[in-house]
Amino acid sequence: MSSSRTRPPRPLPDRVGSALILVLVTTAGLAALAMSAIFLASSSGLMTRYYDRERNYRYAAEEALQMGLSRLAKDTSIHLADTGYVQLMTNAQLTDAYGNAIQNAKVNLYVGLTGNTTGQFGEFASLVAEVHDTTGNTRYVRRLELMAQNFARYAMFTNQFSSGLCYSTGEFIRGLGFSNQIWNSCGSPTYYDTISAVQTVSGGSPTYVLGNKPGATPIPFPTVARLAALPGYASGANYSFTPNAKGAMRIEFKSINLNPTVDSDSSEANEGFFRVFQDTVSNITSSAYYDLTTMPADSIVYNYQCGDWHTINGMIEFFPYAVHNTAWFKTLMLAAAPAGGGWIDSQLIADTLVGSVHGRPIVMSHTTPRQARCYPSGDPHLVAVERNTTSGYVATDTAKGGYDTTFTPVTRRGYWMPWPGAAVTALSGSNRTAGELPYLFPLYRGYNASTKGVIYVNGDVKTSGLLNGFVTLYASGNVWFTDDLTYVTDPATVLCGNLFGVIAGQNVWIADNAMNSPQNPTTPTSPTGPANSVWMSDNQNFYLDGVTMSLTGTVGVENWGSHAINMTTCNGTAVGRGCIAQIGGVIEQVISATYNGAGSGFAENRGVDQCLYQESPPYFPLTGRYSSNRFFEIDPSRYNVATVFHRLQAL
Repeated sequence: MSSSRTRPPRPLPDRVGSALILVLVTTAGLAALAMSAIFLASSSGLMTRYYDRERNYRYAAEEALQMGLSRLAKDTSIHLADTGYVQLMTNAQLTDAYGNAIQNAKVNLYVGLTGNTTGQFGEFASLVAEVHDTTGNTRYVRRLELMAQNFARYAMFTNQFSSGLCYSTGEFIRGLGFSNQIWNSCGSPTYYDTISAVQTVSGGSPTYVLGNKPGATPIPFPTVARLAALPGYASGANYSFTPNAKGAMRIEFKSINLNPTVDSDSSEANEGFFRVFQDTVSNITSSAYYDLTTMPADSIVYNYQCGDWHTINGMIEFFPYAVHNTAWFKTLMLAAAPAGGGWIDSQLIADTLVGSVHGRPIVMSHTTPRQARCYPSGDPHLVAVERNTTSGYVATDTAKGGYDTTFTPVTRRGYWMPWPGAAVTALSGSNRTAGELPYLFPLYRGYNASTKGVIYVNGDVKTSGLLNGFVTLYASGNVWFTDDLTYVTDPATVLCGNLFGVIAGQNVWIADNAMNSPQNPTTPTSPTGPANSVWMSDNQNFYLDGVTMSLTGTVGVENWGSHAINMTTCNGTAVGRGCIAQIGGVIEQVISATYNGAGSGFAENRGVDQCLYQESPPYFPLTGRYSSNRFFEIDPSRYNVATVFHRLQAL
C-alpha cells in the first residue's frame, strides 16, 4: 500500500536589529530637537539679558551725560584746561525714573576740551560716560560733543542794569537779551527774542514776541585775564600796535577790488585790508587838526577837516573849507569848466569868507554835487591841508582837491604805518595808487600766514570803514567808532560772509564828532537848533555790523544828551542823531543811556546776525555754558579715557 508526504513551508529569514536602529534614530532626533529647544531658549534668554543690560547701560550713560551737561551749566568751579580732562563721576550708582538703582551698572564721567582748544573758531568740549559692571569686564562708552555758547550770540547782554534806565518807545532788539540784574522797560519797546534777567523783567508795556524769563541763572561776565593770549596772537601776525604818546591811533578797514577789469566788487576773501594812522599832534592842545572826538559849533576843525565838493575835469574832488580863501583855490574856481569851477565873483566872495557867519554856513550846507561833509585826520580827501612842501611835495601836489585815492603817507598831523610783512603783489592790479600799497595790512591768510584774526592795540583806538574778513579788534583802553563800520556784504543776505568783534578793556563809544552827530555850521552868536544843523556824513544814522564788548565799562554814545534836539526820528520817535542800526550784539559791564525823551542822542535798533548763533569772531569770550551738538559711540574694547582726550585735543 503506498503513501504521500508534503514538505513543510520554509520559514522566512529574520531582519536582525532594524527596530533597534529605528528606535535609536527616533530617540536621537528627539534628543537633538530637545537640545535645540534648550539652546534656543538659552540663547534667547542670553540675548534678552544682553539687550536689557545694553539698554540699562545706554540709559545710564545718557543720564550721566545729561547730568554732566547740567553741572557744567551751573558749577562755575569746573575749569577745563587746554589738555587733559576732569572726572565728574567715579563709580557712581545712578537711578532710573522711579528712583530705583540701575542694577549692575557703575558710571565714570569725564569732561574736557576737544577740537581746536585755542578758541579761535569757537570752543568744543566732550562729555564721556563709561558704564561698567561690578567686575569691570563689561563696558559701554558714549561721548556727547558740546558746543560752547559764545557771548556774541546776545543782541544785548549787560552785567549791571541801573534802575534809572529803561528801553523805551521806538527801540527794538531783534536778538536775545540778558541781564545779570534786572531788565527794565518804559513806554513800548519791541523785543523780538527772549529777554532774560537774573532778577525781574518789568516796566512799561513792551511787546515780547518770544516772552521773557525772570529768575534766570547768572552768567559770569568775562575778565581781562581770560584774554591774556590775544596780544601774543596779534604780535605774531604784525597786528599789534601802541598809539603815539602825543595823540591817538586810528584803524580804518578797507575792502579793495584786486581785479577791477574782471568784476566791480571787492567781496572776495583776499580783498580785505586795513590801515593804521598814528596821530603825532596832541588831541588836546591842537586846535587846527583835532581828531573829531568832540565838535564845538565854533571849532576850527570845520576849516581843516570839513568842506565841500567841486567838479574839476570830470572828477568830483573834496576841498576843506580852509583852502577856500587861498589864491590857488580862487584861481581854480574862477577858471572855466571843465578845467576849473566856472565860478563868478559873487559866488567866490560868498563862499570864501573863512570863519564868517555868511561864508561857512553856505559851504557847509552844500548838497550838490555831493553833500558837504567831514573826514578824520589823515584821510586822503584832506590832501589840500595835509600835504606841505617841507615833506617833499611841490606846489602842484598841495594845491589840489582830494578823493579816495590821493593818499598821503606822512601828513601834517601824523603818519600811516607801513605793512612790515611781505608785499602783496596782487594789489598792483587794483585801482589804488602805488604810494598807498605799502601801507595796507592784509587780512587774508594767504597773504599773512601768521594771522589768527586778532588786532591788538595797547591803549585807545578809533576805528571805522568797510570790513572784509573775520576779525577781533582788542584794545586795552577805549574804542571809538569815528564813523560807520559795516561788512562788504550785507549780513542779512550773506550768512557768515564776514564777522567783526570789538573788545575794549574800558569802554566802546560812538564818537561825538562831525561824522556821527549833526552840526551847526554857524558861530555861537548865531541861531542854533535843528533848523540850522546838518549832517557832515553820508547818512543820518550810525551803522555797525559786528558785536561789541566792554570788559569794565559800557558800550554807549559819547555825550548822548547833547546836540540837535529832535533833529530826526527813529521809528517815529524824535531823536537828535538818528538810529543805532547795528546788526550784531552788545555785551557790556554796565548799561548806559543812548538818548532821552527830550529828543537827543541815538535810539537803539539792534538786529541779530544769524551767523552769531553758530559762529563767533576769533577768540571771542565764552559764556561758560554748553549746548549739545552730537553723540558718538566709542568701542569699549579699545577704550582708554586719557587716550580718547589726547586724540580729540588738536593743540
